Amino acid sequence: ENVIEIGDYAFETCEGLTTIKIGKKVAKIGLHTFTGCSFLKEIIVDPQNADYSTINSDLYTKNGKGLVRYCFGKREKKFIVPSTVADILECAFDAYHMNSSLEEIVLPDKLETIGADAFRSCDAKFEIPANVKSIAVRAFSDSLVSELKISEENPYFTVVDGALYSKDMKTLIAVPNYIESETFTIRPEVETIREGALYKNQNIKYLIISQNSNLKYIENEGFVPGNYPNLCGV
Repeated sequence: ENVIEIGDYAFETCEGLTTIKIGKKVAKIGLHTFTGCSFLKEIIVDPQNADYSTINSDLYTKNGKGLVRYCFGKREKKFIVPSTVADILECAFDAYHMNSSLEEIVLPDKLETIGADAFRSCDAKFEIPANVKSIAVRAFSDSLVSELKISEENPYFTVVDGALYSKDMKTLIAVPNYIESETFTIRPEVETIREGALYKNQNIKYLIISQNSNLKYIENEGFVPGNYPNLCGV
């Protein structure tokens, strides 16, 4: 009852954990706290807690606007994120080291931000809504999807050939790990490759940078050749 903080990675890969009860004094929960908890079915928060809450066994901020952690142990095939949620926080759907049964996630129209590693290693399909204006680095790293999807009405981002870009095409944000192509061409408009954008891919053999490319900067781990098992050349 006196715990006020749960640190980063505190319960990482505690595969036997099915339920956790969070007391009323907990004011901070770290990053990747529940990563690898394959059988975690429910996170129960004391109703008197001022910072966190429970909605249908999952962990949210007190006001319900932020989804902190989804419990993969529920073994659902489809999950509809509550309409109150505006922020998918860092690591919320991080399925690293897990055998997830989740096939589809329905994101709410009012969603505005997606945090770092939010969908790491998650193979569930979803569409980024029109109101999303911020996507953090590595949000889709190690994702098992073959293409990303986004509302055509989104004014901040766009998807071309399954990869995610800024709307002006100057920034390459994410290339799915399992994009169905042996070659991937950096669009000539691209000036920056974001961190984690080309982190890992199972199919790409050749990465092409055209002669008229405007590429100026590759962020840290924007392109990691060692994680491309079939890469033959750039």
